Order: sequence, then C-alpha cells, then structure tokens
Amino acid sequence: MPTLTLPGTGQPGTNRLRRRRLVVIAVAVLAIVASAGGLRYRNPGQAQDRNWPATPTPAEITTAVADVRCKTQTNLVNTWLTVEAAYQAALISQNLTALARLQASFGRLLSRAETLLRLPSAAGIVRASQGRPGQRRPVINLP
Repeated sequence: MPTLTLPGTGQPGTNRLRRRRLVVIAVAVLAIVASAGGLRYRNPGQAQDRNWPATPTPAEITTAVADVRCKTQTNLVNTWLTVEAAYQAALISQNLTALARLQASFGRLLSRAETLLRLPSAAGIVRASQGRPGQRRPVINLP
C-alpha cells in the first residue's frame, strides 16, 4: 500500500487507515479467512512483502489466488477504499480555500507554459518532449 502523509497530522495515511475500526475488523476477518484457506498472514501486505523470485512460482500463484479470494470474501478492498475516501473528503472540505488557490496557481502556470511552447524558439523542446518513454533525449536541442 502506498504511504501518504495526511496534511496537518504528521502521520502516514496508510497507518492511520489501518487503525480505523472498520479496517481493523476487515483485516481481522481477512486473517481468519486466509488462515482457513491455508495462508498464514496477519495483514494484507504480508503476502506481497515476501521476497518472491522474479519468475512467479506455483506457491506464489497459489498465494495470490487465495489472497484475492480472501479479499473478495471479506470485502476488504471496498472497506479500505470507503474509509480512505471519507478521510479524503474530510481533508478536501477542511482545505477548500488552499486547494482553490493551488488550482488557480496551476491554471496560470499551465496557461503560461502553453504560451511559451507556442513560441518558435520552443520547437526543439516540444520535439524532445515527444520521445518514447524511457528514451533519454535532451530537453533542449542545441545548435
């Protein structure tokens, strides 16, 4: 799970979510269901944290199938996302003014960048930015 620091809390969002009652219950039920299915994981991240080899093994495939089955049976993903969405909605409503300022600022920056990229001298930058992903290309074509 990605780690997100919640503004004003100083704590990672994932850790905060893990402590919410609904998530705690869903993870506990997942551990019970997983145990009944032969998995020995206390939380949903343990299976993915194992040091699996680069090529999936039969054990990893069996674990992945069982993991998805358990998460589906316990509705863990929906529960987790519902709690996370509630946090996000609360954070958005608490920070509407700051978010509106950021949106306006980004709008001005985007407009300025679009104007600059239309200039004839920006043609080399535009061509360089259209390279293939992973391909190293200069940002500016020098004469």
